[in-house]
Amino acid sequence: MSGPAILVLGATGPSGICVLRELIHRGQHTITFVRNPAKVPQDLSENPLLEVIKGELSDFHGLSAAVARSSAIISLLGPASLKVPDPTLYASFYAALFPIMSQHKVRRILAMGTVSDTLPQDHFSLLRWAFVAFLRLAGPTAYQTILSITRAFESAHKDVDWTIFRLFFATGESDADTWRTLREQEDVFAGYIGEPGWTTSIHRAALAKWLVAEALEGTGRWIHGMPCGITPPLLAMMPTPEQAPELINIYITDESASEQSIDRTNYNSFDVLKEVWTGLGLPETSLASISLPGEEGPALPSSFKIGILGQASIGLSALTAAEIHALGNKSSVPRVTVPLEHAVIEYKSERLYTVSDELAAPSGGAIGGLHKTSDGYVRIHDGFPNHVQGTLHLLGLKTGATRQQVSEQTANWASIDLENCGTAEGKVAIYALRSYRQWDKLPQSRAISNFPISIKQVSQLSPTGLPRRMQPGNLKCLQGLRVVEMSRVIAAPLCGKTLAAHGAEVIWVTSPTLPDLPRVDREFGRGKKTVQLDIHNSEDRKQLLNLLKDCDVFVQGYRPGSLASYGLSQDQLRKINPTIIVANMSAFGPEGPWSGRRGFDSLVQTCSGMNVSEAEHAEKGEAARPTPCQALDHSGGYMLAVGVMAAVYHRAVKGGSWRVDVSLAGMMKYLRSLGQYPGASGFEARDFDKPEDVPEGYFEIQETGFGTMRSIKHSATIEGLEVGWDIMPKPLGSDKPAWD
Repeated sequence: MSGPAILVLGATGPSGICVLRELIHRGQHTITFVRNPAKVPQDLSENPLLEVIKGELSDFHGLSAAVARSSAIISLLGPASLKVPDPTLYASFYAALFPIMSQHKVRRILAMGTVSDTLPQDHFSLLRWAFVAFLRLAGPTAYQTILSITRAFESAHKDVDWTIFRLFFATGESDADTWRTLREQEDVFAGYIGEPGWTTSIHRAALAKWLVAEALEGTGRWIHGMPCGITPPLLAMMPTPEQAPELINIYITDESASEQSIDRTNYNSFDVLKEVWTGLGLPETSLASISLPGEEGPALPSSFKIGILGQASIGLSALTAAEIHALGNKSSVPRVTVPLEHAVIEYKSERLYTVSDELAAPSGGAIGGLHKTSDGYVRIHDGFPNHVQGTLHLLGLKTGATRQQVSEQTANWASIDLENCGTAEGKVAIYALRSYRQWDKLPQSRAISNFPISIKQVSQLSPTGLPRRMQPGNLKCLQGLRVVEMSRVIAAPLCGKTLAAHGAEVIWVTSPTLPDLPRVDREFGRGKKTVQLDIHNSEDRKQLLNLLKDCDVFVQGYRPGSLASYGLSQDQLRKINPTIIVANMSAFGPEGPWSGRRGFDSLVQTCSGMNVSEAEHAEKGEAARPTPCQALDHSGGYMLAVGVMAAVYHRAVKGGSWRVDVSLAGMMKYLRSLGQYPGASGFEARDFDKPEDVPEGYFEIQETGFGTMRSIKHSATIEGLEVGWDIMPKPLGSDKPAWD
């Protein structure tokens, strides 16, 4: 066989077999890349026009060889059932496929999708909304898989001419006789949902005819488009008409609400605090107990209103602690005060402390930061050795490569390709630099809630009040509350540190296989016991479960779902601790196609448009400019602590087990909704870059396991009660895994 071929992926299912028949019918040289060649019908496998190559989706070398001999690709890959073990499998595959296509100058790919994806050109269809509601309810992992496939295509480099054909379900057998009969009886409607001519019936044979025609003769109308068609057989699986409206109300309201940002440009610190407080269902009368002194205007040199969010988030955390104290003591809520200047200084606490008069070295390695690409920039995170090694491996570099060598390699990549391949690699943290306009086009931007904290009751049990350990008359609001924290870096550790400042007993569990991060571990280890356990080790995991069995709160900062295989999902933990509160900190939240991605403050700022907008406001000619502090980390950490304490309050009053979710992207969305100071005016504010820039009254001095530590006091005070840390930082793993 000679000449360019059409490569078919997912060819062993009925739709794929129909595509093979159509291509051979047209005399087209065809290659199919399949896991099990025996599933290709004999009459096709013996045809000289078809070349069957055996290979797994992970065999990118073999796949590259097949792509190199092709002129276009037709893919029928996708979930075969409502239960999908890994919702990112196919999206990660496509993210790795697109650079291979670019390498071999193959532009055209057609792939299958479903009507779970909606477009502005679509007309309203009750049938479509009922289908989506059903799918989200009955097959959430399949739903996420489908959406993640589409998002992978939407993020593809401009060199990829993709089309996704959306349908409900395909019908018709794939044997030669049925295929031949049906392809002559029907033509496929290609358009948008609800248009004149829109049909609810597509046979696989007719669909194959359309896909092949588009691959070979297409006019280009549907490049970067998603035409639609549906068929009736799936209706038998869907809710009845009586059930459909209820499902629609549940899901469509949430979906549309997440797409529309809220304008909070006129909010001050109290407005933010009040909105979050009342949104969490906490007693509105307690708002009279908060004092937020400070002058309006920029509090740090930034276009973003970090001071407003910072003062409000710390104020919320202290007021919620005071609310719990009042509940346990059957008293009024004591006065809470958070000065603005002290709050923004605390937002930079990890940069301002000294140990034995020495500043901690910045976290991170030698290759991180912003790098130029062929069409823009990416930011690389190198805070952990596995991130460094993964990045070097992806770029084809050896251990010990320099930053210059990394930059030389990134210059050969398109930004989105590098981001997508990094995501597929799994051990890499790389994101493309985007503007707001580019970020807002991504479905992930619409999947993020407008409210910064998600708190949900996940089980119904009778209320039993606060834990008996939280005795009336304690000098700290949360004294007696037990918290297990599994996290690293800043956001989730700050949550644990905040709970500890109000008296919670926090056991910080880290892995002995991960390195010490001196700059952040010292600062965010204040107030905590430190235990090292390897969850891959059965004995260590048993000790961890013993801690969790007797705790009140589990705070974790790993990607959504990543701890389930170790028996640490909320459903699994409820079996040993029926009223446990699980608090999750993630980069992009529990919803949307990016929910499973790793990420850090700097990367979320990069990919979401924050860095570009900050640079534009600074008017210095920079491509990107980070905020003067880890604004998303700190806001997220305090908000997660607020969510935890709100859950403690609601559990005492309503009973049950509770789940709390906060994300860095959610904090980005909220901070952005506050608006930005005009032009470069925000950068005129005073900064606190060095310890000597900070008024002496904001420091405290304590002895630690590393020497004398001079660090920032907590900015919140509660009248008549103690706030602060009794345990000082020590080497990781210094304590035993046991409660007092």
